[in-house]
Amino acid sequence: MQAGKKKIYFIHLLNDYSGSPNMGRRVIETFLQLGFSVQIITSDAGATGFLGEIKNVDYKIICYKWNTSSIVTLFRYLKAQIFTFLHIIYYPNQEDLIYVNTILPMGGIMAARLRGLKTICHIHEPYNSDKKFQSGLFFIIRHLNVYKIFVSKYTALNFEPLNTNSSILYNCVSKNFFDCHNYKKEVARGTFTVMMACSLKPYKGVFEFVKIASAAPEVNFKLVLNASKEEAYFFENEIIRPNNLTIEYNNRNIWEVMYSSDMVMNLSNPEEFVETFGLSLLEGLACGKPVIAPPIGGPTEFVEHAKNGFLINSRETEAIKSAIISLKENPGRYQEMSKNARETAMKFTQEIFTMGLSNILKIFYKE
Repeated sequence: MQAGKKKIYFIHLLNDYSGSPNMGRRVIETFLQLGFSVQIITSDAGATGFLGEIKNVDYKIICYKWNTSSIVTLFRYLKAQIFTFLHIIYYPNQEDLIYVNTILPMGGIMAARLRGLKTICHIHEPYNSDKKFQSGLFFIIRHLNVYKIFVSKYTALNFEPLNTNSSILYNCVSKNFFDCHNYKKEVARGTFTVMMACSLKPYKGVFEFVKIASAAPEVNFKLVLNASKEEAYFFENEIIRPNNLTIEYNNRNIWEVMYSSDMVMNLSNPEEFVETFGLSLLEGLACGKPVIAPPIGGPTEFVEHAKNGFLINSRETEAIKSAIISLKENPGRYQEMSKNARETAMKFTQEIFTMGLSNILKIFYKE
């Protein structure tokens, strides 16, 4: 479809190196490809997150970032909501589309609905009624009649039954990951490396990763963290780093790390946080790397146990170690799982994602 000069207001609260802004960039690239003009409302336009430095877009910056003090973070959050609310109340034309990435930019959603603007909320978070703040945001979204895009069947079915005002649109992998086999960086032979990329949150399994590295000294481990300097300082002082573990922070070219590794892990603890998709796992599959994933949530929709990876609870250290060693010591099995990994990832290309989003936009722009 061609959108002419129609405009998208894309709102995302914190621009960092996590999965939701990563997919936000894919969404914006699709809008630009379809001929929309785009304004991005986010916390940073520079090279400090996936939403930074996108050509041919207009940026509006909101003052929001994480702080160790929950009170300070809440104050910044409320300030960002007020700014976004006023911006959407005043600037968009009636034919413009408001695209809200994650449920957090509630100010933009409420302003858009007050004005009767076309509104999409791209939901990445799991619904958890025990988390009062988050469940409150979901309650508002449910009753504001916005169009909802869910990143997986798990995300959708744990929130509400699918209807004419919602759809599932799986995340996709950028071209870099599919092209990684053309990447010429030398990889040391005779080594076997397992990597994990995630935010620096305990429920993401960062401490379990260190524990597994300590338990398997014959394997190399790489941990790539999306974290502030303050978070990194506290983490480094809380762990005893084994000699076979290296840690990087805020690496934008994560595909390079995945290519030079042999396996990719996600160790999110299902008892504290259920992955709604697990984008880093899919990126690992695109690089031809078998994965280790949680046995619940979005990853189970594309990770097949013992075929392209393993579904193992992050608390099962010995089971995870055994899975790693089994592939390290069996090159034939590794190659078969690597082939399966690539075949799985081909179902989640940018082209397929663009087609899906384009079909959703036809609901708002009938030709």
